[in-house]
Amino acid sequence: MRGRLIAALDTQSALIPGAREAVEDVVAAGLPYRVASNSSHDEMTVKFARTGLTALMAGRMHSARDVGVGKPAPDVFLAAALAEGVDPADCLVIEDSVLGVRAAVAAGMPVLGLDLHGDGAALAAAGATPIRSLAALRERLAGV
Repeated sequence: MRGRLIAALDTQSALIPGAREAVEDVVAAGLPYRVASNSSHDEMTVKFARTGLTALMAGRMHSARDVGVGKPAPDVFLAAALAEGVDPADCLVIEDSVLGVRAAVAAGMPVLGLDLHGDGAALAAAGATPIRSLAALRERLAGV
């Protein structure tokens, strides 16, 4: 099953609109960043290779498997903040799932809830500030 998942990710992964630009904006602003995911390292590696983000994500990936528990537990977010040397309250999480929002809130991190196709109500109810596109992140970074 795992091999089939990796093979599917290798042929079907696609970038969220504005994802590359958002990461490049973070880099240009000189801000630290990390990826904290319930996905395995193998899954993330395949997804980032398929979408052309490998160089931007190298050395920045944290998997729930690294900490032994997945979201909604805050552990993977806390591990990412610790690895970067940033206080959790000074982080900003971009999350597209209710479980991820709950994990970020439990970690004491502010969170933008990305809902590309809905109204963001479920993400807001979990504690996120809803956004409909990554352009909202670009707007926030413009002031940094």
